[in-house]
Amino acid sequence: MPRFRIKVQTGHSVWWEEYCKNEVTDAATAKTWALEKLRFFNETEQAKYGDKVIPRSLVEVAFLGDGRLEHEWEKRNSFTRGGDGHGYRDQYQCKRCGCQALRYGIGESITRTGKWRAKKYEYCTPTQ
Repeated sequence: MPRFRIKVQTGHSVWWEEYCKNEVTDAATAKTWALEKLRFFNETEQAKYGDKVIPRSLVEVAFLGDGRLEHEWEKRNSFTRGGDGHGYRDQYQCKRCGCQALRYGIGESITRTGKWRAKKYEYCTPTQ
């Protein structure tokens, strides 16, 4: 899912907000989406509170991409296991989402194991 950040200002306060929206496909549509949301927010606040409202304005838009995160693998065993007919292997776990995998031999290829083989775990989905 595409991710982007918008920098918003009201008065002297400035902050970033991050969003994931399927309808946003690039920086231009992210800016259009953000302007529309801020326009709607400002109109709603104006209707509720009148002239006391300081409107929010868009300062900047940063398109972050499609939102796919690679797993951040961390070796879980101290010593390489093997010699039992299943080949030499190391156990790995993603630091962010907990996905588990094995690495066989000395190659760089890591294979997800168990329930983690499902396609939905191909990319990292942090639990935080």
